[in-house]
Amino acid sequence: MKIRKKKEFKNGIVYCLELEDGMLIETTDTFLPYYTKDAIGRKQNFLDNESLGDRTERWMIGVSTMSGCPVRCKFCATGNMKRYRNLTADEIVEQVEFAIGKANCNPVESKEFKINYTRMGEPFLNIESVKEAIRRISVKYPNTHHYVSTIGIRG
Repeated sequence: MKIRKKKEFKNGIVYCLELEDGMLIETTDTFLPYYTKDAIGRKQNFLDNESLGDRTERWMIGVSTMSGCPVRCKFCATGNMKRYRNLTADEIVEQVEFAIGKANCNPVESKEFKINYTRMGEPFLNIESVKEAIRRISVKYPNTHHYVSTIGIRG
């Protein structure tokens, strides 16, 4: 897995990574102040001060579950990629380890450590690899919260 591109922000980084077979995926590493945890339902979502927090407060890593995607959601550019494939559990876990290594931080020291299955791909089309990745990550980092985002699939 190697970096093809990266875009840095004040509170994180978006990586475009190339897999061994040349397929591309996206992985994110972001953080926010801990008090934003309870922001749901507030009338505004602005930060209360200039501090963006750090990875010891709310640390979120967003991983891809596929390279490309066959679903072609109207709000997502991933469906425009010509090829797609499911990622293995190893490739999903490797994204988490990659982001942790680049950040040079320990997730156990974070008040809230989240893995968001929200980047490229529909997680339900690769559910076995997603479940196995969740299991492995939870063993290594027991304080992890996992969030799977889906558009849903026809059953």
